[in-house]
Amino acid sequence: MISIMEAWTPYLVDILAPVAVGGWVVSFLLFAVLLKELVMHERCSLLFSRIGNIGLALMFVATLGAALGSLFFSEIALWPPCKLCWFQRAFLYPQVFILGLALWEKDAKASRYVLILSLVGAVIAMIHYTEQIQAILNPVVFDPMIPCDMTGVSCRATEFLYYGFVTIPFLSLSVFLLNIALSLIVLRCAKKS
Repeated sequence: MISIMEAWTPYLVDILAPVAVGGWVVSFLLFAVLLKELVMHERCSLLFSRIGNIGLALMFVATLGAALGSLFFSEIALWPPCKLCWFQRAFLYPQVFILGLALWEKDAKASRYVLILSLVGAVIAMIHYTEQIQAILNPVVFDPMIPCDMTGVSCRATEFLYYGFVTIPFLSLSVFLLNIALSLIVLRCAKKS
C-alpha cells in the first residue's frame, strides 16, 4: 500500500527536474559572467555585488532544499541510496549547517568551506552521473543491475529519468554547481562586514 507521502513522489520529481535544469543554466551563466569579469580585470559588477549580498541565503535555500529532497527520496519514497549517493550527501549535509551559521553570523568567509565541499561533491556527482549515462547508453557493458557495494544497490541504476537526462546525481550536481558559482561570487564581491 502506498502512503500519501509516497504518492507525492511524481509531483516532487515534476518540480525538482525543471528546477535542476534551471540551476544548471543559472550556474553556467554565472560562471560565464564571472569568467568575463576576471579576464577583463573588471571589478565586481553591480549585479554580482547584489548577488554577493544575498549569496549565502541563496546557497542556504538551495542546499536545504537538496538535503530535504534527498531525505524525501530515501525515507519517504523509499528509494535506497547507493554508495555514491551517500558520498554526495556527506558533502551536501554539512553545508546546511555551515550556511545556516554563516547567515546567522553574517560571515561571508564561510563561503570558502562551502566552495571546498561543493567542489568535491560535484566531482562525486559527475562520476555518479557518468556511471548512469554509460548504463543508459550501453546497458550490456555497464549493467545497471550490478550493485556497486554490499548493499545490493547499483550506482548505475536510475530511479527516474526526466527529460531523458535528469537523474538524482544530476539534481545533486546542479546544487553543487550553483553553490560553487555563488561561493565564488560571494568571496569576490560580498561587502566586508
